Amino acid sequence: MPGFKTLENSQRHFRLLTVAPAPSSAGLIRCSTEIYHLDGAPPYRAVSYTWGGGTKNRAIFLNGKKFKVRPNLYALLQHLQRSNYDSYFWIDAICIAQSDVRERNHQVRIMGSIYTKATEVLVWLGPELARSNELAEDLSMLCGNNHSYDNQTLRHCYRTLCERGNSQRFWDDLTSLCGNSYWLRCWILQEVSLAKHIQFLVGNTALDCNDLSWVCRALPVVATAVDGADGERVRDELSSNIGRVLHVLDRKSEGKSATLQGILMTTEKTDCADVRDRVFGVLGFAKDCNDVEGLQADYSWDVPRLFYEVITFCKPKERTIFTRRLSYLLEISKYKISEEIRAKPGWVQIAMSMNAGDIHYQWRPSWKQLRESALRPVGNRALDLEERIKLERQLNG
Repeated sequence: MPGFKTLENSQRHFRLLTVAPAPSSAGLIRCSTEIYHLDGAPPYRAVSYTWGGGTKNRAIFLNGKKFKVRPNLYALLQHLQRSNYDSYFWIDAICIAQSDVRERNHQVRIMGSIYTKATEVLVWLGPELARSNELAEDLSMLCGNNHSYDNQTLRHCYRTLCERGNSQRFWDDLTSLCGNSYWLRCWILQEVSLAKHIQFLVGNTALDCNDLSWVCRALPVVATAVDGADGERVRDELSSNIGRVLHVLDRKSEGKSATLQGILMTTEKTDCADVRDRVFGVLGFAKDCNDVEGLQADYSWDVPRLFYEVITFCKPKERTIFTRRLSYLLEISKYKISEEIRAKPGWVQIAMSMNAGDIHYQWRPSWKQLRESALRPVGNRALDLEERIKLERQLNG
């Protein structure tokens, strides 16, 4: 990373970013980083955003040297530059040396504390929508009743939108907002749940977190006021997207109240470049994990090793259910099991299905020292139903 000083990974040090209000002579955004201790850092804002697709093809100046970022991050930096925030920022793609596994491990381990200590979390939903300002006004108008869920009040608010001729525009804009790829990111559960205060940004437009939360919860009632084909379209398009938004915002209200096992049992399969982040991305708000105790992020582990470590740490009572859930989240069947993991005490190999003569295996921990002969496929076939039931009973104790 350009001009980066090495972090002391044994301490709670991290980098904070400043964005110069004026570009360089070459017209590039100018940024710089400084190292601070978490317990002695100046006030700062942490940023939650999606890295987005595409290559790192937009150049900025970072610590006096050219540095490439992806288009969505570049648009965010442009917004920060124009807005003249008098603040430090924490942005993972810049403040962490992503290619340094040792530093990345350390920073992910303290990431929960980074978001907890931030004065505010800025949620960047991307560049301006065509009618972002109008959407913010409509949300504010709908919420002018002190967030009441009374059916009559909600319908009155919606009728007001209709009278102003804004209803179709409102539904289109809200559908676009709730369908944003941001809501599918695995890291946002931690970033939103630990925030002291949240500001949603769509370009230069700020959306109130409480207004957005209220509208999403009220929509099942509000949407019933939409007549005919428009009503069907609205309900169909918003149903799954709003569920994702509320899944994130509900984590905010719950705070750090669930165990790692509980979180993984209720977390959807979110988008991530690295499947291991579906676990590492929630460690920061699990009540039985922190940056000192509990399961720690380690990017030197492959997926099967992480699978093993999670099961060993959680010691779930509902063993089969949790193991299957974790297998689903980590897509464990795609990965080859290393000899190191094969040698771990208590690991078993179970034939799960047979397709065109090929036996497919799923790996799960053994909760009892079962005899090897009981766990192996019989000849060239998968275990039959009776054998599977017997084995499941043994695994469940």
